[in-house]
Order: sequence, then structure tokens, then C-alpha cells
Amino acid sequence: MAIITQIASALDAAHAAGVMHRDVKPPNILVTRDDFAYLVDFGIASASTDEKLTQLGTAVGTWKYMAPERFSDDEVTYRADIYSLACVLYECLTGSPPYPSDSAGVLVTAHLMEPIPQPSAKRTGVPRAFDAVIARGMAKTPHDRYASAGDLARAAHDALSDPEQTQAVNILRHSKQSAPPAPKVPVGPGPQPMPGAGLPPPNPPPHQAPFGGPPPQFAGPAPWGPGYPPAPPRRRNPWPIAAGAAAAVVVLVAAAVGISIAVGHDDNATPNAAGTTTTTVTKRTTTRTTAPSPTGPPPAAVSRLLSLLPAGYPPGTCNPDPQPMVGSIVSVSCGQNTDPGGPTISAYALFSDLQGVQNAFTRFTGTDTIVKCPGDKASPGTWWHNKDPNTILGQIACGTYQDGEPKVMWTDQQTMVFAVVGGNTQGPNLDQLYKWWANHS
Repeated sequence: MAIITQIASALDAAHAAGVMHRDVKPPNILVTRDDFAYLVDFGIASASTDEKLTQLGTAVGTWKYMAPERFSDDEVTYRADIYSLACVLYECLTGSPPYPSDSAGVLVTAHLMEPIPQPSAKRTGVPRAFDAVIARGMAKTPHDRYASAGDLARAAHDALSDPEQTQAVNILRHSKQSAPPAPKVPVGPGPQPMPGAGLPPPNPPPHQAPFGGPPPQFAGPAPWGPGYPPAPPRRRNPWPIAAGAAAAVVVLVAAAVGISIAVGHDDNATPNAAGTTTTTVTKRTTTRTTAPSPTGPPPAAVSRLLSLLPAGYPPGTCNPDPQPMVGSIVSVSCGQNTDPGGPTISAYALFSDLQGVQNAFTRFTGTDTIVKCPGDKASPGTWWHNKDPNTILGQIACGTYQDGEPKVMWTDQQTMVFAVVGGNTQGPNLDQLYKWWANHS
């Protein structure tokens, strides 16, 4: 709890200055041998008055610790950091994130809709009082969360037994004694700022739509079908999260309850450390700049479609199309699926009614070279699950495009999704692609 308290103090100082961290997670918490904690990597932090940052409209950060509003069209405030800190606290208590999945769609759905997990049910020995702390810290609605990161830390401290509280206080006192000295401030002309106290929470920035950067474009000069006009070459905007560092960061948290965990470091960016020493904040009046409303598909619809995609798409592989497929609410284009036989290129579209789904299927099958599906299956035809052959779930067709490269397209009448996936000359071939579809439908 001593470490959580220090990180909460750093967050409150940043929030008082109008800055959100946006990527609070275990690898961004560095702890010295004397239990002094640093909150590092403010590389994607957002200032509430920074028009350039607030116009980005991208869901940056690590999805396992990201607040629900980051995936929707709701306004994002400093309380998104409080949600992330609660996720870190949960992992400290249990040894795993609240929603332990590597699937982008599963994580988005979990943060938006899944029940908040109880740490006492996950790990024996965790006091049940922490269940209420996590429930409030990870509340789906920002207003229902703690008003500050410090409030979360104090609630977590109160959840400890009396001996554990004493131990946490001793650890915190020792860490403060070993803290590096504060940098000296050079004396310069002009009046010195007055210390600020009791600042209200900063103005929240405009909401941020999920997922940044244009989608990967289909190779070749021709589109896959009507309603998918060719787009000029675009630079892909990579996720602003550096991955694959060679070292590991060991986070020692919750020493008061005898829990310590080691978390793999997934960032190789040079840390921009922010110590948790006492910060003097200058109170000033700031005119908030309102960023124009971002254009594009509804973020909630994007989240819904991503949650319906087959497994095998790593985070950042699928991105919303600037111009959705004709008649759809939203469509996404995807790169390589990493499952065996997975497509090298894909497109998925979400519709509001069954007629729109069928129209998309008709457009694509009417303009491409259609062949029988492997196993001498009818194409176009219908598909169902073997356990319930009397329930038709949608339509399916196999075909080729460009230089005979294979593709499979299908509809799902239950989810209102149309999909088209393809391979290339290096693979997968039609048999492999069809088998992949059968295993993921």
C-alpha cells in the first residue's frame, strides 16, 4: 500500500496541474531498494488545455488497465487514471490483471460491460474489504469512482488490518527518508508563485475516440467490391506503445499484506521519471480550448464490432475505415491474423439490420469470381453449426480476387456482421483459409 500511496500522490499532483498520465500500469512504476516509487513514462500524457493532444482522438495506453470511457464516446477525465490505478491495485493483490486476456475484442468488452472482479474471490487471503475498494475504483461510470487517486490509496490503506496499516506506514516513512533531494529552483527575476492548495479537479479534456491511424489498405489497384473505393497510400499510425524491451521491471507492491509480484516490462521507451516528492502547484486560471468534434464512426460501434471479430488479431491490427462500407454503421480493415491459416487481409462491417448485411454479401459475390468452397460445398450457400443444423446462421461464399488469390466471405445473421477475408500467393490458400473460417465461426 505504501507504493500505491506514492503513485497516487504523483497522479494527484499531475491532475492538479491539468495533466492526465493515460498509461498507468505496473511496468511504469519503478521502485528503489528503499521502496521509493517513481511513476514514469509520461510520453502519452495529455494536458486538458493542450489542443493538439486532445484532437488526436486515439485510445492510447495499455488495454488491460484502460478505463471504459476510453473505448466509447464518453468524455475522458482525470478519473480514467484512477480506474487504471485501481486495476494496478487489483493486480498487486491477486497477481493478475482484472481482465486477463490478450484479445483486443475481449478486453474492450470486459472493460465496458463485464462485472468488476473481486480480489478476495480471486486470491485466498485478500481481505474482503478490498472488494469494495476495487469496485469503486473500477466503477464503469467515472463519477462513481473516487474523487482523487489519494482517496483510492487511503481506502486501500483502511482495508488493511491494524498491524498491516502500521507496517505500511513504516514502509512509507522509510521511503520518504530515502527519497532523493528535491532539485533546487534557480532564483530569477519576477514574483514567486504562491503555493496552491485545495485545487479543484482539472477541466476534463474533450472525449477521445478509440483507435488511431488509418486502416491497412488492400494491396493491388482494385477494390474488393462496390462501396470500397480505392484509397491513396497512407502512413499507418503505429500504436504509441513501445513493445519488446529486453529488461524486466519488478514491482514490489502491497508489502503490508505480504504480496509481491513481478511484471514483465513491455515498454522500451526512455522513462521520463516523475518522483513523488511534495509538489508546489501554482494556481492559475486557464482558458480551456475546445477541440473540434472528431469525425468518424461512433466509438461505441467500433468497440462493439471489435468485440465480435474472430480470435487471432493482435491489438492494433484492426482499425476503423475512414469511409465505412456502404450501408454499414462501421467497418474495420485488418492486417495479418496470427492463427493457423489466418487471412493476410480482412474487412468486417457492422450493420443495423439484416437487409444491409445481405446487400453487402450480394454486392461482393456479384462482382468477384466465385468458386465452390472446399469439400465441394455450395458457393454461395448457407452455413450453420453442426450441433444445430436446422438453424441457418448466415451465408457464405468462396472466391478469388486479383491474381487468383483466395478469399472467403460470409454473413452472421445473429450479430449483423458481414466479413470478407483473403490470402495471397504466399498463403494461406483457399483450403487453409476455409479451415480457419470453420474453426472461428
